[in-house]
Amino acid sequence: MTLRAVSLVAGGWPSGGIIAEIIKNKEWSVIPYNYWLYLGGIIVLAIVSCIIQYKGNKEEDKDNLTKNGKSYHGMV
Repeated sequence: MTLRAVSLVAGGWPSGGIIAEIIKNKEWSVIPYNYWLYLGGIIVLAIVSCIIQYKGNKEEDKDNLTKNGKSYHGMV
């Protein structure tokens, strides 16, 4: 959603129909440059989000372990 909002301001978000047609016809060289930029941005944001969530959960698990004396993961 973040990149979609940026694309509304910056422009160049490729239409899903256009990309589907390009893939259907296997015309990979015709895919717009902007598509690859936005795809790269989506991947980078996903990785960053995973790292942030992992670190947050790691801290939360550490807090729960010290408060309860037990780890949540030990219940499974």
